[in-house]
Amino acid sequence: MILVQPHISMEIFSPAYFLPPNETQLTGDIKEVFEDLGFHETGVELLAHSNGTVVSGWIIKAFPKLVKRSCLLDPICFALWEGHVCYNFLYSKPKTGLEKLLRFGMAEELGIAFYTRRHFNWPDAVLWPHQVPGFRDPKRFIVLLSGKDAIINASRIRRYLLEGGMADAFPLPSDTSNSSQGCDDEPLIQVEIDRQDSAPGSQNIGTSERIGNGGIIFDPEAAHGQALLPDHPYLKAILGWLEGNGIRMDNGPQ
Repeated sequence: MILVQPHISMEIFSPAYFLPPNETQLTGDIKEVFEDLGFHETGVELLAHSNGTVVSGWIIKAFPKLVKRSCLLDPICFALWEGHVCYNFLYSKPKTGLEKLLRFGMAEELGIAFYTRRHFNWPDAVLWPHQVPGFRDPKRFIVLLSGKDAIINASRIRRYLLEGGMADAFPLPSDTSNSSQGCDDEPLIQVEIDRQDSAPGSQNIGTSERIGNGGIIFDPEAAHGQALLPDHPYLKAILGWLEGNGIRMDNGPQ
């Protein structure tokens, strides 16, 4: 099931173009859909990217017992009390061609600008890692972060998730800071919880394939959304995880 969101899809002729739902409205509609389709019995698996991770967060918080697995790509829902997402998406001066495309082709589009500047409820959009069912279990929850993301500070979000008890799927180089954003050492606000279900140890599958031992996939060279391109190596890993095969990657340089 794919949720249609006219207010961020440039559907200018839709009656809902200027009527973005809030958390209460959306979760109420989702409850009816889940009951009609029988998802309240089978459970659900969530896949979301960017702003969609806010919607997934609402679903996770409203129906935690129904969420079997979830995959969040370039999530903007974590640590929103920091200013990176707000500043980068709405106020920063675009420098690269991609940043200009994001600003003038997306952020300043009428429906999106109306939503982000007048209806985006920042506190409601926050998702705490411990609210995700099984968030330290890479079989149930994975996050993909793009090191050159122009919207979120991926390195700080990675560290935030690591401090919360998650683990990297694959070893990373020591320098994983965003190319355009600093990754200072100030601690992020975190909720202390027990760590009894920490991630399992790494596994090797033969000599030509590896399987990740944690739920954080970090691509230092990818931009926002780039991992979803057909030729990107991490797309194969994500699809494999969705099919229940774990996070598998061909051996080779990261």
